[in-house]
Amino acid sequence: MRTAFIGLCLIFLVSCLNDVGPADDVSGVWQASAQPFGVTLNLAQRGDSVTGTGSSWAFASPSSPTFSIAGRYSRPHLGLTFSRDTTVLAQLAGTVISPDRLVAVQAFVNGADTLTFVRQH
Repeated sequence: MRTAFIGLCLIFLVSCLNDVGPADDVSGVWQASAQPFGVTLNLAQRGDSVTGTGSSWAFASPSSPTFSIAGRYSRPHLGLTFSRDTTVLAQLAGTVISPDRLVAVQAFVNGADTLTFVRQH
């Protein structure tokens, strides 16, 4: 019994050492969908600055199929602004919970939505 308990404790401690956590860099393609809309982000990170482009269907008012992205990533927090020309379409505030998963709230003119983004490989 004691050996089994010690074995379980060792397994627990080793799992705590696993380096799974927020990504150091958010560069790449991220996708989220929640009916009736979806969003794809193509991000590039340099330092804590994040830029890129995105595309969407049915999330922005007025609807915009493509947009520019600018923001900051301070592990694990990501803040982005989506804009087209000089018009801000939406703000995104999220937490990167693993190297390939981001949970965020996207706020726009007509409301807000919670989205889960998955990094595409």
